[in-house]
Amino acid sequence: MGRNSEVREHKHSFKKRAIIAFFVVVVAVGVVAVWKTTQTEPSTQLSSESEGFFGEVEQDFLLRLTSYTWQYSGAGSDGFLLTFSPDGTFTWSVISDYGGTENGKWGYKELVRGEGLLFMLFQGERPAEKSERFFRFRFEGNNQLQLGPYVLKAVKTAPLDVHARNGVNIPVIIKEKNFPDYFQITAHPWKKNETKDNGDIPDQLVLKPDGAFTARYRHGECEHGGYWSLDKGKLLLELPTNHCDLRGYNTAQVMEYPYKFENDSLTLNPGVVRWEYRYTPVH
Repeated sequence: MGRNSEVREHKHSFKKRAIIAFFVVVVAVGVVAVWKTTQTEPSTQLSSESEGFFGEVEQDFLLRLTSYTWQYSGAGSDGFLLTFSPDGTFTWSVISDYGGTENGKWGYKELVRGEGLLFMLFQGERPAEKSERFFRFRFEGNNQLQLGPYVLKAVKTAPLDVHARNGVNIPVIIKEKNFPDYFQITAHPWKKNETKDNGDIPDQLVLKPDGAFTARYRHGECEHGGYWSLDKGKLLLELPTNHCDLRGYNTAQVMEYPYKFENDSLTLNPGVVRWEYRYTPVH
């Protein structure tokens, strides 16, 4: 009886040791697997050391904006080269027979990742000329920048100086004194005074601060949205397809209107009597 009890205890002890050994092996295998995974799988955290500076550029829209020179080829108009510097200055170089380069300061408001609002204040030698530009922008693919109605391509890298590597430091310029037209045009909706050309000219415009707009035609009979820009004295409206035009035009297009403010009114095509349209604010 005593001998059998000893045998059973020995077997039970052997089982316990076997089970413990099994779990030790399992834990060891798991530790090795985890170690191998951490050695072979790349980190999802980008850094200038592990992924390279241009890895960061693709993730940070400000670095992306300032790390390249952007070119607009000019479909039917002059092209230009545009370079944004990390210190908040820019250079706009016209590509044409007469050329020309302008400089100024830029600022931005981010809307969502890779999309935002760009404010450009030109500092030229003609103070009477309108100096403000405003665009909604977004990145398209790896090398394109949609700047209002313009599609720009990254054509070369800008110098990667210490300022770019340490971050972008943009001065605060988005103020009413610098961009009076932007603040006035977004302050309220606008209603057209005349009824002429109601077939293709909106009788009400709502130009929103985020660069979107709503156009209503023929007392609300038709309505569409789109994006708008200011380009040194011109209001640009990006019209979608089927944009309420009774003449049969239904393709997407960009309408360009010279404008001016007179007291509280907004005039499109000022001085062009046949196509001059005056809008007053809707309070």
